Amino acid sequence: RTDLSLDEFVTILPSYEGLVVRSKFKITAEILKDTTLTFIARAGAGLDLLDVDTCLSRGIAVFSANEGNSDAVAEHVIGQLLSLAHKLHTSDTEVRHGLWEREGNRGFELKGKTIGIIGYGNMGKAVASRLSSFGMHILAYDKYAPSADYPATMEQIFEQADILSLHVPLTSETRGLISAELIDSFKKSIILINSSRGPIAPLEPLLHGLRTGRIKGLALDVLPNEKLSTWSPVEKE
Repeated sequence: RTDLSLDEFVTILPSYEGLVVRSKFKITAEILKDTTLTFIARAGAGLDLLDVDTCLSRGIAVFSANEGNSDAVAEHVIGQLLSLAHKLHTSDTEVRHGLWEREGNRGFELKGKTIGIIGYGNMGKAVASRLSSFGMHILAYDKYAPSADYPATMEQIFEQADILSLHVPLTSETRGLISAELIDSFKKSIILINSSRGPIAPLEPLLHGLRTGRIKGLALDVLPNEKLSTWSPVEKE
């Protein structure tokens, strides 16, 4: 069935041993309390919608498809970066409106630029692998799985990065990672790309970065609130 309500789902769940979830359904401790599940499989990489601690305490195995979309995400990030670097999105819109601003839309080459990658799991590695062929200088920081290929500290990223790309999971530690203070720590104005989870980069510090010029280009594949119809006036701004 595809029309189950949450109450119906919770009622029938004790009859099942396994559960496969996608990206919009939150599995809480309350939902799990009367189940006899032996496993939960996540059709994707992030586990932020699962109460993993409760799963482990109840002996429920948790699986995720960590490599499933790493190639697609990496290609998407590169597409966003190329669009910002060469102003493809703005010049396309202008030409469609009869404007030809050649000098105003002059971009820059990626070769020789420095990208800081925060999070060096499957996604971060896939992005770094592809960008290495552009002749970029790559700095990768991961608190829990340091990069052997492009090791860097956050201080080095603050000092050298022209571009920042986020590839960390959403946890209590990474929620709100991008703050006004972090943005202001960069020596240069940066391009910021977030293709991880929306709450990692709240809108307020992003707006601060854009208004102060500390962020000169922004590409978001995710938003803190992806139910656009529920946006508040502040979110719309």
